[in-house]
Amino acid sequence: MTTSDSARLRFDGLYRGPLEESSQSVQYFRFYDDGLVVSVPVVAEEPPLDVATWFHRAFRGAGRGHWELVDGVLSFSETSHGEDDNGDPETIELRWTGRLEVDALTMRVESARHVQTDMRFVFIEAAEGKPKKRAGRR
Repeated sequence: MTTSDSARLRFDGLYRGPLEESSQSVQYFRFYDDGLVVSVPVVAEEPPLDVATWFHRAFRGAGRGHWELVDGVLSFSETSHGEDDNGDPETIELRWTGRLEVDALTMRVESARHVQTDMRFVFIEAAEGKPKKRAGRR
């Protein structure tokens, strides 16, 4: 896939990933022009514009990393915290690489546990809302 001249990384909203059947969740990314990227899995039923009101750089439950765009290839690593198969705390390092499309990203993720290819993240224009505390979020 080639990167179109009009394809660009956008900072004025969220990128929403595909539904993960096993967890009934979707992955969101929010990119910042200073190189920060934050990510969070969200229950699929929550509307993207609602997610935009609480998902921001200061959200404590977000995975965090720094993105780089070189020759049309977007890459970043993120560290997030979760639980292993026994329910014990675990730090997870994910490595993402992909290409920009017009209002979308096609990304591949690798971790110590798995590789998943060609996940498409669609851009949703949504200004960052005022930070809100979320009950029940990790």
